[in-house]
Amino acid sequence: MLDEAVASDTDFITSPVINGSQGPAIFGLGNTLAAGTYDIRIRARRTDAAGDIRLLLLDGSNATQGTSSWQSLTASFAPYTLSVTTTGSAVRARLEVQ
Repeated sequence: MLDEAVASDTDFITSPVINGSQGPAIFGLGNTLAAGTYDIRIRARRTDAAGDIRLLLLDGSNATQGTSSWQSLTASFAPYTLSVTTTGSAVRARLEVQ
């Protein structure tokens, strides 16, 4: 669930391979983010032996405006804060895993 007041580990998005042929998960933002630094909070877990996630903020043409560092995931749901500094305004967020 996106933008929950209280996180629930029973309702979530999932994808078998969001960095493979199915592509990354892309979400529209509720408001345009101006150039700046943002902390994006997510709750995630890995289902393989290892996994990393990162977030990219995109403009209206899907050009990358900022990218977080890769964050290693645990096997259990946990909160993560991904820090992203953008060089221009962003209207979408893209999650990538490896």
